[in-house]
Amino acid sequence: IWPEVEAEGFRPQKLSLAPNTRIRLFIPSVFPSVSSSEVLPESIFAIGFSAPFSAVADFLLTPELVTIRVPEDWKVSPAPLEDDCPPSVREFLPLWLVEVGLHTGTYNVVLIMKNPENPAYTFSTEAEIKVVDKLPPKQVVGHWDVENTRADFSQPYAITYERLLWAISLLGKEIPHTGTTMTRELLEELAREWAGSAP
Repeated sequence: IWPEVEAEGFRPQKLSLAPNTRIRLFIPSVFPSVSSSEVLPESIFAIGFSAPFSAVADFLLTPELVTIRVPEDWKVSPAPLEDDCPPSVREFLPLWLVEVGLHTGTYNVVLIMKNPENPAYTFSTEAEIKVVDKLPPKQVVGHWDVENTRADFSQPYAITYERLLWAISLLGKEIPHTGTTMTRELLEELAREWAGSAP
């Protein structure tokens, strides 16, 4: 394990243990997660990690150390890394993009990571993904790409100022992918959520 310690005079170090001894480590937010567990057919979601996170990213990108099991008609590809946004300061670092198939239903995605020092040891985690024709209204607003006018599930749910303005423009109109109309009550709920999360 290569923990990264943010303190003056410390550098990332490899930890060594004597036989028949053990140590308990707490490294926050390094367990993989999905950017959305509820998506539309033929959409794309991401598998990644929440910040603070940087030390583990290097070996996770090595193909022989990672196995991702998805349904047959789904596709997995590496997510592009943004040069202008260091992984250590991102709220969510997508490492793999998953394109779901045409059919609705509930599916399981399994991620298996091998230890780079000893590939015989593995870590496995599973996520349930629901592919639906219609989404809850808040789910659409929280994943809406305002610039490209489409739902984007490659980043986690968030009510931003731009998305709130877009939601306001829908008052009395149908919300895409929901079959429901934007109401004043929903707008007020979204506004409270945005106000509570704004820096």
